Amino acid sequence: MVQCYGCHTQYDKQGYHIDFIKGVATKGQFTETEDYRTLYPFPLAFNQKGKISPVTPGCQTFVTVVEEDGSTTKAGEIARYKGKRQLRFAPFYGHNTGKKAVGCAECHANPTFLGFGQHVVEGRNIKGTLLCELSDNKPLDGFLTMKDGTVQAYSAITRAGSRPLNQQEVQRTLAVNTCLICHPSAKDPIYRTRINYRDLDDTLHRRLLAPR
Repeated sequence: MVQCYGCHTQYDKQGYHIDFIKGVATKGQFTETEDYRTLYPFPLAFNQKGKISPVTPGCQTFVTVVEEDGSTTKAGEIARYKGKRQLRFAPFYGHNTGKKAVGCAECHANPTFLGFGQHVVEGRNIKGTLLCELSDNKPLDGFLTMKDGTVQAYSAITRAGSRPLNQQEVQRTLAVNTCLICHPSAKDPIYRTRINYRDLDDTLHRRLLAPR
């Protein structure tokens, strides 16, 4: 599904647009532009059924209104959602399926899939980089940020019961990378049973699992 980030909508009361139902020009002109469009990678969150699902911008509308006298009464205003001006994402179900899925390491090792968007990692910080001049402190293609190891959400996931991953879920997802170094396949038996931590009490695993 095409993901369209940063939808800038302008309503100009001075202009005219064709009313395709009436077939005549009517007063008021709408124009739209976007900041960025992509198919991949896609952020993941919990959908309304409590399952992990891809989410897509829905919506990220910045509204500008130009009055008949040429004055601007709204300039890149973010629409309100649940009482706050905030960008939104919505769960979706892709129309196409294929035999090849995203690889385990590809997903677990890339914070983009967790909702951090295009980013840079600095120590215990993950900072988004796809910025819009109208939302310069809130990256468009994500909804999570990490500062000093603390995860926070800054955009909403629409649909009742939907939500971003929380602090513990992000940490658990990234922690799988420790195992993927030696166990890269989902068919590996270790992913089929509950971990027996006594089996990990050896020289190799103690070094890998030691607190950092």
